[in-house]
Amino acid sequence: MAANPRTARMVAALGITALSALVIAACNPGVPGATTTTTAPTATTTAGECATTTTEATTTTEATTTTEATTTTAPPTTTAPPPSAPSGIAIAIAGEQDAGADGVNGYWLLYPNGFVDAVDAPGRPAVSLPDAAVDFAFAPGDTGYWAIDGAGHVAAAGVADHGDVAALLNPGETTTGIVAFSDGSGYLALTNEGRVFAATAAVLAWPAPAAADHVSI
Repeated sequence: MAANPRTARMVAALGITALSALVIAACNPGVPGATTTTTAPTATTTAGECATTTTEATTTTEATTTTEATTTTAPPTTTAPPPSAPSGIAIAIAGEQDAGADGVNGYWLLYPNGFVDAVDAPGRPAVSLPDAAVDFAFAPGDTGYWAIDGAGHVAAAGVADHGDVAALLNPGETTTGIVAFSDGSGYLALTNEGRVFAATAAVLAWPAPAAADHVSI
């Protein structure tokens, strides 16, 4: 019996629909016709006309470095109390400018620790310096003196304190000697580089200027 043309068309339509359903099911094995999105890392698979797109998770790690500022403060220059006895060997001498009541011109000896020993002369207080003393100088009338160490620090005993020359020295430069001005207004300091510093109430400078060149600072 000949096939009914209408029936053939229905069968053909059903076959196409079934094939489409199979293709959809192959591409989306879950719910037919649905789209599945994968966010976790997956491998790429290609089968026929069906393909899945691989999405790779990317993890970004940023290192955070915290830096704390550190302030270093140099320790201040400190000095010990004046010594009560000599230490080591005397390194400088100064004689009395005027004979005392006994008519004898005595002298003073300076020791590295700042102790001053009087010989046939009035006693004078010791001084304390950060470094070992290298020289001292008496003011007119022997009323007092300035002592200096190798680093340019100056201590005053019985005279005006005009500061020191430590900050004016070059690297490796040291002070080697000190003398007082004849009017007692201050002192001159000598270094191992041959430089001379003047220190009075009016000036602290190098080279040592003439008295008329002193200016206030």
